Amino acid sequence: MWTFGICYNKTTYIDRIIKSICNQKGLNPDNFEIILIGPSEGNVKHFESSNIKNIIFEESIRPGWITIKKNLITQNAKYENICLMHDYVALCENWFVGYEKFGYDWDVSMTPVRMINGFRHRDWFTQHRPLKFVPYDDPTKTKEMYINGTYWCGKKKFMLDNPQNNNLCWGQGEDVEWGLRCQHKWNYKLNPYSVVRYMKDKILEDWNPHPDIDPDRNSGYENWKIQE
Repeated sequence: MWTFGICYNKTTYIDRIIKSICNQKGLNPDNFEIILIGPSEGNVKHFESSNIKNIIFEESIRPGWITIKKNLITQNAKYENICLMHDYVALCENWFVGYEKFGYDWDVSMTPVRMINGFRHRDWFTQHRPLKFVPYDDPTKTKEMYINGTYWCGKKKFMLDNPQNNNLCWGQGEDVEWGLRCQHKWNYKLNPYSVVRYMKDKILEDWNPHPDIDPDRNSGYENWKIQE
C-alpha cells in the first residue's frame, strides 16, 4: 500500500506523473493514494478521484517551503509506504512490480534515478566530499549517504519520527540536513528493480557522469520507459 506525495509549484507534468502511477502493473487502485500539495494556481486541476487528494499550500506564505509540504504529506498519508516526489519525476514501467520483488524491509529506500538522457542523477550517492556515485550493489556506505530531496521512499513512522526541518526551505540544504540527522539510525536500502525518470533536464553541477555509470549499465533494468 502506497502514498505518492507530489510537491508542486508551477508545473506542466502533473497529468503525466499521475498516469505513470495509475498505470503501474499490479498496483491496485484500492491500495494507493496520490497527495498533491501546492498553490491553487499551479497548472494543477482538481482531480475527481477518490484516491487523489489536493492540499492547497500557497507559495506566498514562504517561497520554497518544501520541508513543510513534505511533512504535511507524511501527516496526511493513509498508507505505510510513502513515495515523495517533486513535480517532474515520473515512475518508469514496472516500478511497483520492482518493489514487490525487492520487498519492504527498510525505513528509507532509493531506486535508480535517470535523467532524460538516461544517465544517473543523484540516487545511490555519498554525502561527504568527494561526492561520488556508489554502485547499486554496494550496501556498505549507507551511513554516509546523501538523499536527494527530489525523490525518495520512506516509511510513515520513520518520517513522522524524523520530520523535515521546517526552518529550512528549498536551496538551503534541507535534504543534506535531513540526511545527516537520519543516516546513523535508518535502515536505508537501494532497490535496483524500480526506476524513476526526470521529465525535464537537470544540471549535474559537480556530480558529473563517470564512464562506468553510462546509461543502462548499472542495474538489472534495460528499459527506462515511463508508463503513461
